[in-house]
Amino acid sequence: GPAPVRGLAHEGTSRPLLRPKARVTIRRLPRPQLGAVLARGRPTPRGRGIGQRGAIVDHDISQLEEALEANPGDVEALRRLEGGMVEAGRLSDLLTWFEGWTAGFEDPDTARDTWRRLGERLEKRAEAATADGLKESAAELLFAAGTVYDRPTLDSDQAMVFYQQAFKTDTRMTQALEAARALYVKQGAWPMVVRLLDLQLQGARDADVRVALLVEQGRVLADEMGERDDAQQAYQRALEVDPDCVAATEALGRLEEVSETWADGVDRLEAEADAATS
Repeated sequence: GPAPVRGLAHEGTSRPLLRPKARVTIRRLPRPQLGAVLARGRPTPRGRGIGQRGAIVDHDISQLEEALEANPGDVEALRRLEGGMVEAGRLSDLLTWFEGWTAGFEDPDTARDTWRRLGERLEKRAEAATADGLKESAAELLFAAGTVYDRPTLDSDQAMVFYQQAFKTDTRMTQALEAARALYVKQGAWPMVVRLLDLQLQGARDADVRVALLVEQGRVLADEMGERDDAQQAYQRALEVDPDCVAATEALGRLEEVSETWADGVDRLEAEADAATS
């Protein structure tokens, strides 16, 4: 594998760091306004608190990115980069950097603990944002914390808690519902999947979005739960929004075929039973 970065080690360990592998693209989140929250943060080496006058700006972030590309083991630069990206609303960029940075760790436990500490810091920032009345920012930070924990090596239950808190804090945070639904799909918790689809439908105003949610709800009800009557209702609601929806029309056709086949089978069994007893 690649050679360790000489003379530098991960914070709190004696293990050397490795240069990170290629970055992983993560969906960009909206840009929150976190200056008031981060103004209370730890001063940078320049003696300036992030969010205060003279705060880290995009130019500084670019310099820190270059510094970390040259020296991935610079823990202080990474911490300053974290604060700057959070303030700038570049949470997806922050997660991308951590993805690349921890990919080169020799010890998977060290990488896992590093991600966990990031999640804890994001949670604290969310608490501060909530205290300052910045609900949108708090929701975005909670969603980012959920994304951190929603990793194979961390804690999906904790991720679910953060996703729920994010949506509760700001009901416009539909990304949190989608992420929570994806976790329930992995777990096979289909009633909860249907419930979250209902929640998304309550807030969905776009016709195409509503149709897509209703078709997915019908699929889950029919294919995963065997609730054909409820599935038919979901597909019919989709057709009320868009009468030309091919997916809903075809799905309803399949359900009707199954129902007719089942009814024919029942009729045959009853006829055979009557014949046997006569």
